Amino acid sequence: TLPKPKANNQATNNSGANNVVEPTPTPTATPDDGNVTPTSSPTPSNNTTTGDINYSYSYTINYDGVTEVYLGKRIDDKQKFSYTKDGKTLEYAIKDDNYLLEENGVYHIVDKLDTYFKYCNVEKILSLLAHKSVNPETGLYVVTNEEIKELFGDIADTYSAANTIKLDVVGNTLNSITLDLSNYIHSVDNNINSLNIKMEFANVGKVEDFEIKMN
Repeated sequence: TLPKPKANNQATNNSGANNVVEPTPTPTATPDDGNVTPTSSPTPSNNTTTGDINYSYSYTINYDGVTEVYLGKRIDDKQKFSYTKDGKTLEYAIKDDNYLLEENGVYHIVDKLDTYFKYCNVEKILSLLAHKSVNPETGLYVVTNEEIKELFGDIADTYSAANTIKLDVVGNTLNSITLDLSNYIHSVDNNINSLNIKMEFANVGKVEDFEIKMN
């Protein structure tokens, strides 16, 4: 079970966005109940989906004017995604905590991506917010450099500075997470001045099982 943050009605109301539905036994639950995660248990009669964590995603990462886009799908601990930067796209997968690169239809183990993709970790983000309250005026959660460093284990010069996270929540639906980690990333690498991430979720409980063919 993923940790659940406290959220409230200050979250952006965007009912037209792709929905990420929390599979709680209480459909009338509100964000104040903490039931806000992009997870879903499939309908028992639907044999095309599987997994307690089942969704597709679009992550857009911008740092100092550079844009990276990750389009993927996840079922529990396995993922497939495309990674696009500077007009070039590569196909990756994650299985059993291993990163895999696709070549000629077959995946082989590679080093972890040396990118900011690691900050697109839903479970870690929600655990960070689990005991925080949203600012009622801005709709933002404020997190410190120290908190992020502890979460991701970076080597960072953690001077005191604020970073922000926003959840787009409607009812029990988490549509997106928006992070501004500019202060933090500058403490990790003083050559980088900005880092903004938008994580969007869709097709919860509807992703068909997929194979990751390895050599």
